[in-house]
Amino acid sequence: MANIRGWQGQRMPTSSWKVRISESQIEEISSIAEYCNKESIPPEEISSIAGSCGSLKSLACDITDRLKSGMGMVVVSGFPTAESSTLDFCEFRILCRLLGEPVGQNEIGDLYTRIEDTRSSSSRGYQSSVSLPWHVDPVDVVALLCVRPAQSGGTSRVASSKNIAEILSIEAPEAFSLLKNPFPAIFEPPREGNLGARLPIFIQSDNGNSLCWYTRQYINLSRILPGCRLSHRMISALDSLDEILERPGISLDFSLEPGDIQIMNNFSVLHTRSEFAENEMAKRLLVRSWISTSWSQQLPDNFLPFYGSVAAGSVRGGRPIARSSGRLGAKVTTPTFVNS
Repeated sequence: MANIRGWQGQRMPTSSWKVRISESQIEEISSIAEYCNKESIPPEEISSIAGSCGSLKSLACDITDRLKSGMGMVVVSGFPTAESSTLDFCEFRILCRLLGEPVGQNEIGDLYTRIEDTRSSSSRGYQSSVSLPWHVDPVDVVALLCVRPAQSGGTSRVASSKNIAEILSIEAPEAFSLLKNPFPAIFEPPREGNLGARLPIFIQSDNGNSLCWYTRQYINLSRILPGCRLSHRMISALDSLDEILERPGISLDFSLEPGDIQIMNNFSVLHTRSEFAENEMAKRLLVRSWISTSWSQQLPDNFLPFYGSVAAGSVRGGRPIARSSGRLGAKVTTPTFVNS
């Protein structure tokens, strides 16, 4: 597949970013899910079985190719979405394990998170119906399974970080140069003893690829740290980045349907979603997985506090705690990170 990472949403045909799972692939993954359920085996432990299924392996390879060398994102449609307490989204978990190593997303190490409006004043952005700022998730790849869409709104928006970098380098070269320098950042929610990190927004990798890390919310939170203050030039550079992201035609905008899985390379694309309204009888529900991949690239040492490891191909990202068994709401059992 030709490298087309520097793309603009308005120019991309649906065929370049959306694929449909085949009947044979559904049969294979459903059969493995039934086996896991019958034998009480966590799907995260059967990658060798799933990888031996030719049709399913072909799907995983196609997705990986699109994440590495294509647009950096793909939507897989027609996926099984039965919300069952016994299967526990088993088919989705099998696919995620084929793509890499799922890592913990919260303080107790859950590998899979329900993305829904909890109607709580203390909820974080993904647990509300408000629009989200542009961001990346702190892991190599994020996968979102749509179980039930919103009644209205909730539009997914994805933008090519390479395209943003190209525009900045032409229109605002001083801002672009500044964004290659480290910015202070801290995880949300801040925890005692978390001193954060200093991370560049745009990174030139060893093989010449341009990588991107950007979550302004984490940058803004750094103001609580001693001695951390953004200069006017730094704020202006971030504003330039945000302005370009909001230009018409820059992002690819689409609505997820039941059975769609939105999968993104967090170092190649940025994403967000719009505000939504719900049907009270069938509330919007997505399931999220954070995935560390074997094909990830080396990161600067600055990223060690956020990712646990910066080595290419290492298990990294997510929350710096322990890994769970994979069940939604499961307890911690084994370590997330390996030493690089």
